Formats: sequence, structure tokens, C-alpha cells
Amino acid sequence: MKIHRMVFCLGAITITILAGGFTQAQEKPVVMVADFELVGVPAHLKASLSGRLQAGVAATGKYRTTDPTVTRKALSEQARQQKMTDCYAEECLARVGKALGASEMIVGTITKVKERFYTVDLKLVDIALLTSMNTVSESSRGDIEATYEAIDRAIARLLGVDVSTLPLPPPTGIWCPFCKHWNRRYRGLSGWSIPGNNLRGRRALADFQSHLGKAHRAGRTP
Repeated sequence: MKIHRMVFCLGAITITILAGGFTQAQEKPVVMVADFELVGVPAHLKASLSGRLQAGVAATGKYRTTDPTVTRKALSEQARQQKMTDCYAEECLARVGKALGASEMIVGTITKVKERFYTVDLKLVDIALLTSMNTVSESSRGDIEATYEAIDRAIARLLGVDVSTLPLPPPTGIWCPFCKHWNRRYRGLSGWSIPGNNLRGRRALADFQSHLGKAHRAGRTP
């Protein structure tokens, strides 16, 4: 009898813990992460740069994010209905975010200030009140691919987390046709310097070399 009672108590405790964790996960606010608005930056880089932002926000674990594909379609439809070319205005974004069940939204701009110098601006907005909750700005020097590191820093400052806690892999899908050496291409793609004797650096380098080899065999590198 005592054994049965003990098993029952342990089961009840386990269920309570699991239910508490589930409730906590459910209580995370929903955020809509809009694609970057690009100023002086080639349009074909938008998907990759915006993907970095969306992945970074999700990696913090502080929010549930709206589905990126659904978000883009909804923003495109909203712009069409409003007879606009895009939906970067905060009022337009807020309408879509509210429709998708988000309570907050993150909007951002990447600007080419001058040759080899870019700024990344992010804003966290309360959708109901349409007021800014936080704004940050980071800059990067070098090729456009170096802005990945600036995006990571901006996310960390915007949401109050340590940038080293963002478990983001080196970005893929962007090649640097003007880079003369593979190590410079790697530095631009990853946002990290050439890795030394550290586990994270060695893993990143191995991942990149594997990706580079596959791309070479597929004839996708310059």
C-alpha cells in the first residue's frame, strides 16, 4: 500500500512539473519578426540577412515567433490590399502582427553608410500600443557578409541576452565573388575570425569546409 502511495505521489509530482513547464512555454509572448528593410544593400541578400535575424530571435528562447513564410505572405497581401509597394510602415506591420496573434514585433533596417561600412538597426515594438520597447544600433566594417556578426550583437542587446548564448551556425548561401582567398570568404560568411584551438572554431571551420566542398562539386562557387 505504501509503495502504491509513493508511486502515486511521484507520478503526481512529475505531472505537476511537466504541466508547469508546458504552461511556462505557453506563456512566452509571440513576436513577429519582419524582414529587414535594406538601404543601399542588394535586394537578393534580404532572405539570408532576415533569416539570420529570425533564427537569432528564436535562439534566445524568450519568444514564440510567427512562421516566417506565413508572415511574408501576410505582409505581401496587406501591402497589396493597401495598394502599397511594401509593408515596412509600423502601422502596416502592426496590423499583420495582430492578425497573426503576436503581441510584439521586431523590425529592422540594414543601411550601407559608405563603402565597406554598414549599420544594423533593430526595434522592439508593442503591437497593441504601437510604442517602442527598445531600440539598438550596431555597425560593421568590411564586406556585407560581416553584418551577420552585427545582427547577432543587435539581437543580444535588443532582447537582453549574452551574444555568446546564441547557438547560430555560420550562414550559408552567400558567396563572395570578389574575395581572393577562401579564408577571407570564411571570415565574411561566419562573422568569426579564422578559428584557433577552440572547439567552437574547429567545428565551424569543419562545417564550412564541408559546405565549400559540396558547393565546388556542384559548380556554385566563383
